[in-house]
Amino acid sequence: MSVDSYIKPITDRTVIWKTTIDDRPQSNAGAIALGDYIIAIDPSPEAYTAPNFRKDIEEHFKLPVKYLLVTHYHGDHTRGVEAFKDTIILGSKQLYKKMKNEGKQFLPEIIFQDKLIIKNADSSVEFYYAGGHTACSTYAYFPKEKVIFLGDLLFADEFPWAGDKTSNPDQWISFFEKILDVDFAYVVPGHGPLCGKEEVRKQLKLLNELRDNTLKAIAEKTGPTGIKKPLIYELTNKSRVTRTMQFFYDFYSKMK
Repeated sequence: MSVDSYIKPITDRTVIWKTTIDDRPQSNAGAIALGDYIIAIDPSPEAYTAPNFRKDIEEHFKLPVKYLLVTHYHGDHTRGVEAFKDTIILGSKQLYKKMKNEGKQFLPEIIFQDKLIIKNADSSVEFYYAGGHTACSTYAYFPKEKVIFLGDLLFADEFPWAGDKTSNPDQWISFFEKILDVDFAYVVPGHGPLCGKEEVRKQLKLLNELRDNTLKAIAEKTGPTGIKKPLIYELTNKSRVTRTMQFFYDFYSKMK
């Protein structure tokens, strides 16, 4: 197995951490230097990558990690939590319940339902509940440097994974519509390259098209295979596309 990872500065106080395993890109992690400590955003995709992620960001900023935000419950965003067991873990109320029910050892200590703000020195970081991708999805926003960390609410430059059983496409679409009014210049997605607002607009367009096409397939009783695929991205992950369309079909069929 080959593992390649590296840290990429975004601004003076923010970074994205990229990982590739056996030539396959993995989920992203990120970090913010807030005064005299670091806030990590997700622990990196695996238990064996997380110690290196922590080491890299602490060496880069020459500061200790104090907080870790876990954006949602999927394994590639939770398997590395143990490497941060001595920090303060942040998460949504829904994430806490999910991880507790699954018997996870390391649970969020600071739990928020809608919004949390952490202030230090001359800056603050804002954390928000979003839902959409999963029922527990959250994101982080660093206003001072106009950087937003969206977790798997955004799959940059690729078809999103929207097949989680707790996903809510309408909530996801509403989230994107709202977030476009926020002042940010850089987006750290859960998967894919660093990007900006234009990528959020593309994903919003995709989800709207997929919803419209799904509703048409339901009305015409063609089944999920009758859903016209949005061609905004190259559809390389066939399984992801198929399972996402099946979920959309099931989700909107129940609303009829």
